[in-house]
This record gives sequence, C-alpha cells and structure tokens, in this order.
Amino acid sequence: FMTAHVIAGMKQARAAGYPVAQDSLARGEQWLRREFDQQRDARADLRAYLAYALGTKRDLDGVWPQREKLSAYGMAFLGLGLSTLKDPRASELADQLVKLAVVQGGEASWPGERDPLLDFSSDITAETTAHVLKFLTRVRPESPLLA
Repeated sequence: FMTAHVIAGMKQARAAGYPVAQDSLARGEQWLRREFDQQRDARADLRAYLAYALGTKRDLDGVWPQREKLSAYGMAFLGLGLSTLKDPRASELADQLVKLAVVQGGEASWPGERDPLLDFSSDITAETTAHVLKFLTRVRPESPLLA
C-alpha cells in the first residue's frame, strides 16, 4: 500500500508540473508491478489501489472481475483509474457509487468502518467519501450528490 501511495503521489506531482525523479518512479513502479502480479489473492480494495497507482489498462482489467468484492473505497480507486484512461466502465462504477450514497440532512457520504488497505479498525467515512467525490467530479460532475 505505501509504495502505491508514493507512486500515485509522484505521478500526481508530475502531472501538476513538479519535477519527479524518473528513475525513482520507474523503480517504484517495477516493484509495485511485481507485487501486483504476485498478490492476486490480496483484498480486492488493495488490488484496486495498486492498479490505480500503476494506472495501466492491464492492471485495471485485472481488478475489474473483482469489482463485486470492492467497498466504496475500492470502487472509487478503480473508477479513478478507469476514468483517467477514459474507459467507459468508469460510468458503471459511478452508477453503483451513487446508489451506495447515504444521504442525510442534505449531505451525502459513503460510510466505511475500517480501512480495507491498511486493515485499521476505525471509521474511514471521511476518507472514503473524499475519494468517491473526487471520482464523481470526473465522471458525474452534474450529480446533485456533489453539492
């Protein structure tokens, strides 16, 4: 998870115009690729996050069959990866996430009771909601849930 987190951050920094050490990024991606390929039985949410960090169609395709096992957290990462590639399957995940929204008092959230990536026992609703909203702003910018 942590290597995927760093790789995703480095790619976001590069996309924002910041200099990134390409050799460090390449080494991190190589290590992450080996782990992704070896961890086929890992939790679906973790595989979705690794695929998101790697960002290739091959990796995202490898997680797609596990989508029924994903929490809203994992769906958001798979959706973010697919939307970056302009893959129409992102729309299907957006539809599912809209249905999973908990709307109370004019606010929407996507509850989470533990971090499926780090296996912490805690309320991760805020983090899950943030990633879902990031995804929905890309795929469903007109969604009333965003307000």
